[in-house]
Amino acid sequence: MDGHNPYPRDRPIAVQGHPWCLKREPTMNMIWDRHVSGRIRELGYDVTTRTMAVVFSDKTTKFHAPVPYPLYASLFHATFPERLYKQVIDGKIPLVAGT
Repeated sequence: MDGHNPYPRDRPIAVQGHPWCLKREPTMNMIWDRHVSGRIRELGYDVTTRTMAVVFSDKTTKFHAPVPYPLYASLFHATFPERLYKQVIDGKIPLVAGT
């Protein structure tokens, strides 16, 4: 080839007007882990938006973003997840609106 890229990054590949190209609102596709600890009932993670949901035992939910996946995984596998949440996430990673 002559080095010409048929799919430049500054131009969308999709063709305008096709039904599958219509712009849609982003939705959260959460991965949920249940029964994490006494105070944290559930953890959820959306890989597309890098949003983490934390559901507490009093049924309040907080959404944090951006959260790297390794941080989410370390919280899920931690011996003391509440302590790790308070030290690393709470107040340091911004809260976002959830659905």
